[in-house]
Amino acid sequence: MHRDQRRQIIRQRYLSGELPPYSPGKAFGGMGAGRVCDCCGDVIDQRDIEYEIELPDGRQVLSHIGCWLEWAALTQHAAQDPDVA
Repeated sequence: MHRDQRRQIIRQRYLSGELPPYSPGKAFGGMGAGRVCDCCGDVIDQRDIEYEIELPDGRQVLSHIGCWLEWAALTQHAAQDPDVA
């Protein structure tokens, strides 16, 4: 999937509430195991690094690193200017 497509999907999931606002918590990384990225919906295969992000409220989000960065940036921009999202 192209980066712009991922960004759009992440934005849509964030705006719909399917993806919560990013809030720093614990993060664990490892090699992909074929699970689905909660941010973009694509499989995180063995060539990718898989991140499991534990939010302060206990929820967990599984993500590619690039998706995690897009999600965090979108949350930050939306907090500064809600019209950006």
